[in-house]
Amino acid sequence: MELRPHDLLKVNAMEDLLADLPFPNWANEALEHAAYAVVRRAESRNGMIAVGLRGPQRGQRLACWLPAAAVKEVVTPFDLADQQNWKAVYAGNEPATVQTLQQISAMMKDSPWEWGPTGSTGFELATGFPTVKESSDLDLIIDVPGKLSVKAATALLNSMEDISAVRLDIQLNTPCGGISLKEFTSASTVLIKTSRGPVLMDVDKIWS
Repeated sequence: MELRPHDLLKVNAMEDLLADLPFPNWANEALEHAAYAVVRRAESRNGMIAVGLRGPQRGQRLACWLPAAAVKEVVTPFDLADQQNWKAVYAGNEPATVQTLQQISAMMKDSPWEWGPTGSTGFELATGFPTVKESSDLDLIIDVPGKLSVKAATALLNSMEDISAVRLDIQLNTPCGGISLKEFTSASTVLIKTSRGPVLMDVDKIWS
């Protein structure tokens, strides 16, 4: 099973998960409403998958571990680029992040890259459980296995921001790890999120 950061994994119950700290009350309640954990960017431990639980509040996050055999379903951000895969149902009252996502989806229709929503919007679309707030950003990930020029990245960022009604947080998934699209367009050295922690790297070396 090939899993990547931001994939959502369905679990049966809290008993499927292991954590270094006691499970807070909100974690049990969160799994009752939507039994999904998100894959973290961390190394596996004893063959178990590094995952995280999210609660209804921004600060409610818990790092834990999940045996591969306990995974019941995998939903990737790329699955959620297609509205047919959404479990959330809107009757013409989509949150601003979802409205923006629909606009970006039309723009990215012929894109050469796989992409999709993460964060609260991705979680809501994948599970049907409301997690998006009026203040929510739209988090996106774009898989870029081959070299991307700063010029092309800047054009992409500008195009998305021009049609967005919310703040965008866009991450590029590269062979070296995850980087901020905005940072990539404006700095010669960027912070890359890897399974072993964040590292600094010259942009010229990312795809070398």
